Amino acid sequence: MKRFLPRGLVVALVASTWPLLSASLAGASMPTCIVSLSPTATDTLFTIGAGAQVKAVDQDSTVPLAAARLARKDKINALNPSAEAIAALCPSPASELVVISYNANDIAKQLSTLGVTVLEQDAPSSLSAAYAQIRQLGLVSGHAVKANALAVALQARILGYAQRMPRHSGKVVSVYYEISAAPYYSLTSSTFVGSFMRSLGVVNIADPENTSADAGYPSLNPEYIVKANPNLILLAGDATAAAVKQRRGWSSIKAVRYGHVVVLTANEASQWGFLLGDLAQRISASVIGVINDPRVWK
Repeated sequence: MKRFLPRGLVVALVASTWPLLSASLAGASMPTCIVSLSPTATDTLFTIGAGAQVKAVDQDSTVPLAAARLARKDKINALNPSAEAIAALCPSPASELVVISYNANDIAKQLSTLGVTVLEQDAPSSLSAAYAQIRQLGLVSGHAVKANALAVALQARILGYAQRMPRHSGKVVSVYYEISAAPYYSLTSSTFVGSFMRSLGVVNIADPENTSADAGYPSLNPEYIVKANPNLILLAGDATAAAVKQRRGWSSIKAVRYGHVVVLTANEASQWGFLLGDLAQRISASVIGVINDPRVWK
């Protein structure tokens, strides 16, 4: 299941601060029992060496394999969590840290009332915010050095894709990034994924449709998408290339006609931690594929 969806559907899309994390934690011992209700945080925690502290994860945390085993064991639904059940996963509230990316059922307040420390890391609005979340997880788990190294390496990797992008003066690569269909939610350059696409020199067809109420994730009219005629479509939802081709009028879109409809994997499309590098690689390769396809520029 891809959980990265627009505001009001699944996740809040404003990069959070740390409102529910006790200010006294800096001087307290590190948590020995971490419960992650965020696939992104789960992968990051295991990557920076905090895996031994992670005792439970939500059912969508399938990376790495150690996390997938925990996911199958507890079957926690992060979209409908129980505060009492989550609090009971650790020996005591003092040892527990719960990381969330969506405050379903006002779970943060409920856990806080039970004495459990909660860290909310919503989908970031920029790449720098994504790197900051990695460092934040390192600080709270006691693995700051490894977390910082991961953030630095990830930033260098993603920047490298932008720097190595071939010059394509005169070739406007227009992109439609689909988060969900019917309604057709997309993302703009004001989001962390969109900011990376902008660094590649592409034109995001969702940008003109963005309003302050959309928080960077507008719903597009299908007729608008067809008229915009993007030469690259990235599918981050559950649609397939074959299904896109069957949509009314979409067979005329250049991306569909010339085979530049790219289906992203569930983890690539829904996480903004370590796997963000893989997403950047896939997007970069897709853009280069369009640039190098002479049929697009006839």
